[in-house]
Amino acid sequence: MEKPVSSCKAWRFSSNGIITDSLKIHDIPIPSTPSFPSRVLRSLLKSYGPHPRILIRVAAASLNPVDYKMIYPGSAAFLVRKPGIPGSDFAGVVVCALDGGKEQLEALGLHVGMRVYGHLVTEWRMLLGTGTLSQYIVAYPPLILPMPPQLSFEECSSVFLAGITSWQALVKVGKLKAGQRVFINGGSSGTGVWAVQICKAMGAYVSTTCSESSREMLAGLSVDEVGDFLPP
Repeated sequence: MEKPVSSCKAWRFSSNGIITDSLKIHDIPIPSTPSFPSRVLRSLLKSYGPHPRILIRVAAASLNPVDYKMIYPGSAAFLVRKPGIPGSDFAGVVVCALDGGKEQLEALGLHVGMRVYGHLVTEWRMLLGTGTLSQYIVAYPPLILPMPPQLSFEECSSVFLAGITSWQALVKVGKLKAGQRVFINGGSSGTGVWAVQICKAMGAYVSTTCSESSREMLAGLSVDEVGDFLPP
């Protein structure tokens, strides 16, 4: 079991502006179980169920467009509580269940010291100003998964948001089926790489675009056609 600590470091911003001016490293208390207004709590329970919150020691975190848009003026920045910590996706190690014990962890297929990856609930990031650019975070079990042993923390930390975005667009909304022809603009982007792999796994014919430097990588994903990507 890890030695208990009372504080950790996190990248935090107190106002909206240029990232290099707004984002600074701060010492913050170790996160605890979040407290929500009753209406928000009811929404969370409906979406995710009554699971214990899990304390995670973060080993790697990825950056998505929504993360830096939280800092820049405009967009949805005004919705985020400040001071705020950016970051949606993470990979790390289970420390403990904050409102449960060993039995609760085991019932979820988790245990102390397990390598996991996942995504922070959007409501937490918006209402509480929490994010994954912190040494410790509190995460919710439905959005925590055991890491495949062959993958690194860095690789797993980039999975959730880009992967879910591609899956929802192609499968849930697009109703992707085997044999269909799909064009993916920017196949080497974060969502593009996932979109290519989902399409190929489901038996679709994939055409995509990329820069010259990414052609070899996409060839390794077995795309059927690759064209030059010309930025505007």
